[in-house]
Amino acid sequence: MDLLTPEQCISLPKVVLHDHLDGGLRPQTVQRIMAERGLPTPWGNKLATDWFAKQADKKSLPAYLESFQYTLACMQRAQDLTTVAREACIDLAEDNVQYAELRFCPLLCTKEGLAPEAVMEAVLQGIDSARKSHGIHVQLLLCAMRQNSPDDSMTIVELAKKYQGRGVAGVDLAGPEHGFLASLHAKAFQKAAEAGLPITIHAGEVCGMDSIASAINDGFAQRLGHGIRVVEGMQPDGDLPNLLWDILERNIVLEVCPSSNVQTGAVDSLPEHPWRILDRLGFPITLNTDNRLMGNTSTSQEWALAANQFDFTTTDAVRHTETAIGGIFASEDVKKQLRSNLKDWSAEQGIAYYDHSIESNGHRP
Repeated sequence: MDLLTPEQCISLPKVVLHDHLDGGLRPQTVQRIMAERGLPTPWGNKLATDWFAKQADKKSLPAYLESFQYTLACMQRAQDLTTVAREACIDLAEDNVQYAELRFCPLLCTKEGLAPEAVMEAVLQGIDSARKSHGIHVQLLLCAMRQNSPDDSMTIVELAKKYQGRGVAGVDLAGPEHGFLASLHAKAFQKAAEAGLPITIHAGEVCGMDSIASAINDGFAQRLGHGIRVVEGMQPDGDLPNLLWDILERNIVLEVCPSSNVQTGAVDSLPEHPWRILDRLGFPITLNTDNRLMGNTSTSQEWALAANQFDFTTTDAVRHTETAIGGIFASEDVKKQLRSNLKDWSAEQGIAYYDHSIESNGHRP
């Protein structure tokens, strides 16, 4: 069967579950805002893109996260937040992304006096502008930060409740994984679950089964950000422990970001990425960008890399996109429209479309 071509990677009607707003700024926008505000930059007169890419290639999650101080400095004024959100959505739309969930922590944008609600209104204004001009459907995931206080996490949940159905799709737990289990924020995420807020949690990126177990059991996660270290739970004989069976049976979607996984040191290289293992075992895996600026990437570029590295065919593209559609925190009507778009694309490629959403990913023997 023919492999997915670069042209097909572009034309595929894509769905993105894991993309950080503060990691998706245009480099020229970063340079402009930093210059306007008279803020020092480590890249001097050089192009910001090159500095961010070099920083991302240090194979260290803490080093990777350091660069966010500069993007967040560009997200402290209402007009800048609107611009950043609008441009992020437009860039996704022009890459033929049909639906995306952008995530960020509003509290990190309040350092210069904006109220959290003002942050939300400014970002939603940018999203709405892009929707009107480019037709893309984008929702927000509000991030609590692992390293911050449980009270901050509760504030994020309350803010998400306030804007649920008004542009907010759910909540997330992000930040450094080492030393900060989801259990530290269990009360906030229990409240989110009780309020009917969908939950995704970064886990299994640089830490293993303890972090994944805490995300699911203490954080009530319905999706896992990255989640690739679930492979560490496999037994030598290939058997799966109860936690991994739970992920399969509950269809807990993994938001996999291959390029980012290499850049943060989660895996040593793309050939060593566990995508094929996860796919063979039936885990619901999706392809995502994580941070387009830091990774100097796009959604189509991630698909092209995966097609080359993991031998994606057009059938694989449909199957993994269907998994992403099934995992979005949106209404059945939205999912129906996205599946219709995918079915049309399949017909254009001359392949039969099968609705994989009706399949079960796994069950205990």
